[in-house]
Amino acid sequence: MVRTALVLYWSHSGNTEKVARSIRAGLETAGLNVTVARIGRVGAGADADTGAAENDAAARAGVPRAGVPRAGAAVAVDAAVAADAAVAADAADLDLFAYDLVCLGFPSYQWHPPKPVDDYLKTKFAAYRKEDRILPCAPQLPGKNALIFCTYSGPHTGIREAVPAGKYAGQFFEHLGFAVVDEWYVLAEFHGNEVLSTTGHMGDVRGLPSEQDLARIQDQARLLAGRL
Repeated sequence: MVRTALVLYWSHSGNTEKVARSIRAGLETAGLNVTVARIGRVGAGADADTGAAENDAAARAGVPRAGVPRAGAAVAVDAAVAADAAVAADAADLDLFAYDLVCLGFPSYQWHPPKPVDDYLKTKFAAYRKEDRILPCAPQLPGKNALIFCTYSGPHTGIREAVPAGKYAGQFFEHLGFAVVDEWYVLAEFHGNEVLSTTGHMGDVRGLPSEQDLARIQDQARLLAGRL
């Protein structure tokens, strides 16, 4: 039986999208049937994902301001990364329980997932609760796994800006009965702010994640699939 995986992500400047592509490639190399979906409004343009939107007052203050969809954001399948993958017909209605592995990715904003991701998780959680699919004491479901991947620039306190966001998102999956098999924190450029990209806590992060970083992530995904 072919194992299935969902790579679900939100990206504002393109950093998280690059990581999502690498994870997809690694999982597919390992033989998984991969669906890729992007959290955001259907039709939300690529313009919001170029990095230019971060070059505003919030970014200069050290906190990028995301383009925030409405609460209960839909999930648009990303056509660019969906090629040669199994793509859901209606990504807004994806059932997380339908996959052996769910990979959720996002950047850290003020040590928290961005609002569109938070809204999506809370909406999903409420729907599953209404369907009585969330069980008391969160018993672990056999064969249900989650990977959290979080990009961060860490200009102020380093990786500690990202870890709380990853732990927070992981709790949604643990309460669904998924085993959170790993959390990946990926250092990335602070687009639109050269000062924070060069003089922050993590040093010069321009150009990150690099091609070498992405190749390593792809291989890590391949190895992860082999352990499931």
